[in-house]
Amino acid sequence: MNTIQIIATIIFAIGYLGIIFEYKSNLNKSAFAIITGGFLWILLALNTIFIHEDVSFLSSAIASSAGEIFDLLIFLICAMALVEILVRYQFFDLIRGLIYKLNLSDRKQFFLLIMITFLLSAFVPNLTITIVMVTIARKFFKGENFLVTVLAIVLASNAGGIFSPIGDVTNTMLWMAGKYSAEQIISMGFLPALAIVSVSTFLLSLKLKNDPIEHTNDLVYKLTRTEIIVVVTSIFSFILTFAMNALNLPPYLGLLIGLGIVWLEIDLFKQLSKRETHIEADIKNVFKNTDMASLQFFIGVLLAVSALEHFGVLQFIANILYGTDFNNTLRVIGGNVGLGLVSAVFNTIPLTAIAIKTLQATDPSLWVLLEITICSGGSLLVIGSSAGVIAMGLVKELTFDKYIKYAFVPAFVAFIAGIIVWYLESLIF
Repeated sequence: MNTIQIIATIIFAIGYLGIIFEYKSNLNKSAFAIITGGFLWILLALNTIFIHEDVSFLSSAIASSAGEIFDLLIFLICAMALVEILVRYQFFDLIRGLIYKLNLSDRKQFFLLIMITFLLSAFVPNLTITIVMVTIARKFFKGENFLVTVLAIVLASNAGGIFSPIGDVTNTMLWMAGKYSAEQIISMGFLPALAIVSVSTFLLSLKLKNDPIEHTNDLVYKLTRTEIIVVVTSIFSFILTFAMNALNLPPYLGLLIGLGIVWLEIDLFKQLSKRETHIEADIKNVFKNTDMASLQFFIGVLLAVSALEHFGVLQFIANILYGTDFNNTLRVIGGNVGLGLVSAVFNTIPLTAIAIKTLQATDPSLWVLLEITICSGGSLLVIGSSAGVIAMGLVKELTFDKYIKYAFVPAFVAFIAGIIVWYLESLIF
């Protein structure tokens, strides 16, 4: 590692420490994230100018990073707006009422919500499923039980993306790169993913407190006609993301179109409705509830990681993990496990991209292992996955130290369990 790479790593480490100790300093983690990302890009610019490289590289590099960030931000803004609409139109209250009919304890409700999260995250982006399931969890849990449930949701959403080629961005990248077929990732990834979510959920469930079932009279068991129309259209907007992907268009375009349709519906119903209801709320108020601090945190983290990628820091890490002998299966397995541990700190997307470029393994099972370790490794720390980062923004009680306290051991044990199940599969099949 050369001098400039060391300096860049130190800057990232300082910003990372600021994020970690937010709860002690009372300084917002978003500020540390965007300052770190900004300083790293300034350093990259100065380094490029100083060594007399082609400065046009900077324009293409920042444009590429900005494009990735734009895609994510538009997706998040639209998803948050649609979820807020579902909240206002009592969709989650309806789910709450239906589950209350089952008369389940907190513990049983916990397992039900987590398994729903795991299964849906194989088809719905983990950002979306995290936002939705955290919103639902608020209806059922409070205090420490709510925090534990949110942590389990993060781990389950990451695990669910392992066995589906569309369940996680990294999975889609490997699938589109021809590293394995859809059948291979499903057949070889499902049992490890199930082991990961089962182990982590069980260990987290041990931290639940036995709260008595809350009896309430404000439950919703049916929606009005206009509410049903708006709710169905909002849910359909998320399904549109798959259609956009099939057309090789960005998924956020489906959310944008759906949000526009919902917007028109709400304005139309406001004019047609003769009675004053919650529908009278202007949709503009929905956007006012957007958590800008969380979005800025995303921007800062992605800027910082993309800068480190251009500095060659991530490539340096990959070279250490994999070496040059890709015929050594044990070395490749060790490298995949190591990269999974690294993904607890760095964004999984650039790490996966580097692995695709540098790892010459032809055995599909080794690439499945990479997906297993990347996804489950991202659960080790709260900033290791998009689900964890968005959960931090949605839940103020979720801090870096609380994630370590409650989720690190369950996530790590689950990480090991997933690798063991993959290894046993490789021996049998």
